[in-house]
Amino acid sequence: MVGIHDLNAYFDIAASAGGVNIVPHVRAAAPVDVSYSLRITRTGGAGSASLTRSGESRLAGGEDQPLATLRLSVDSGDICQATLVLHVNGEHAEYSVDCNPHRATN
Repeated sequence: MVGIHDLNAYFDIAASAGGVNIVPHVRAAAPVDVSYSLRITRTGGAGSASLTRSGESRLAGGEDQPLATLRLSVDSGDICQATLVLHVNGEHAEYSVDCNPHRATN
């Protein structure tokens, strides 16, 4: 049986004018049904915002599957966090990433 340890997840984060496109990807070692929840939060000078998407996907073995695409406006000083929670056969795993490519480094 395929478990959570058989999945590989990563985020594709691309800057766009005044914003960011966030696409979580999952790859499975063998065919499996996955449910997911994606939450993106942004806080900063313009206030705060939160986007949430959830769903289910059937992954083929070795397939790299984009789960969703979310776009959020961000400024260079904003804090942006993307969190993906995957559920497979009673197990779950959480993946988080800073999702603001415009963020100024100090």
